[in-house]
Amino acid sequence: EDTMAAAGISEPVWLGRFRAKSNPSAVAQAWFDNLEPEEQKLAKEDPPAARAKLRVAIVNSGAPEVRADAASGYLFTGAVLRAADAVLGIPPPKRSTATGAASGDGAPVATRCVIEGGGKPGSLGIWWSDFQMASRPYELLELGITHRLNVAAEVVDKFPPDTQGLVTAHVPMIDAYSKEQDVSAECVDIWTEQLREVHEILLKWRDVGAKVNISCQMGKNRSGAAVLIWMCRECGWKLEDAVEHLRSVTVLACGNPYLIDAVAQFLQLETHEVALNPAGDDGAWICISPPGSPRAGPANPPTAGADLAQLAAEKLAGVAAAEEEEEE
Repeated sequence: EDTMAAAGISEPVWLGRFRAKSNPSAVAQAWFDNLEPEEQKLAKEDPPAARAKLRVAIVNSGAPEVRADAASGYLFTGAVLRAADAVLGIPPPKRSTATGAASGDGAPVATRCVIEGGGKPGSLGIWWSDFQMASRPYELLELGITHRLNVAAEVVDKFPPDTQGLVTAHVPMIDAYSKEQDVSAECVDIWTEQLREVHEILLKWRDVGAKVNISCQMGKNRSGAAVLIWMCRECGWKLEDAVEHLRSVTVLACGNPYLIDAVAQFLQLETHEVALNPAGDDGAWICISPPGSPRAGPANPPTAGADLAQLAAEKLAGVAAAEEEEEE
């Protein structure tokens, strides 16, 4: 039972909007408008204290929607509090403007706009992030993002429940490489087919004027490949230039050379000149996720790595099992 209802207290407008999962900005503005003039003045004089009081008010409301939000890690509450920051004049955290910002575990949570667009049929906007940001639906909605495309196989089951106004699709790709050329070639073929699926999804979403957040686990390789095929096939970028641009957006991006080969194969390029991420010792970085640790190596084809054949076999076995269950 709601705490306020049990006490016979009428529900404030802002709480009603919270419970209805209205736009976080609308909830925050309604909360501020509900304050008495003197309370508004104090809130402007001490924004952090006012923000803290809002959080307490949300938690102490006893609304079942708040309890449900708590179970999901307070995703919506967090979005409302960030919207309250804007209402109170609290500046957002400063993000690095350095070329090639970090992504993945330990990095600032953010999504980056790669292609402006969306909002009307025939136009597609593309944003790019890691899983952590992709799992914050209300922050994506605040940015005007309408669709999510996840291309990391290992996080499909970890996405929060669908949120109204945000369409989600998954193309479960793995990220690994092998020194065995025949194994690598087989997996390049698998990735190429998955990138075709990605392209088909994006074409459909362009028809409705979507703004899409494309993500994988670390926001570097698989999602980078998905962004690359759109940049090159639909926006006229040369593959080498597109890779360099994405690396200027996210440090050590596009770090799996075999995924780049899959992009080239999808684009029907006979060859490409995409180099590995350069290292300071005249070597190069190969970044595979998972695990997310980069490796040093020569700028030639990789000579060590995970058993991609096993990973690919496991993925294909899982797909086959799922298809059998659907048939039953």
